[in-house]
Amino acid sequence: MIIPIINQRLLTTDVSQEEAQRVASILKENKVEYYQKTVTQGGNMIVTRNMDMRTASSMKFGMSADNITKYVYMTYVKRKDLPRAKGLITK
Repeated sequence: MIIPIINQRLLTTDVSQEEAQRVASILKENKVEYYQKTVTQGGNMIVTRNMDMRTASSMKFGMSADNITKYVYMTYVKRKDLPRAKGLITK
């Protein structure tokens, strides 16, 4: 289990859900523990840190074109796994 703040390091920050899922699948295949956090940027909807990407992406809201909420997907790994994880996702 990753202890928040103390033992985790930011691996990636993506606005693409597909890229965040690609990173997660690579880490999972290689048995690297990770934690993904989804936050919003713009718009008026709040996504809490308890929601996972699947939940956040399945939400449908009627919004005007000028009020589009963008999601930012952040992937964290343990400090000791950071060099290995960077190597795995850049291959």
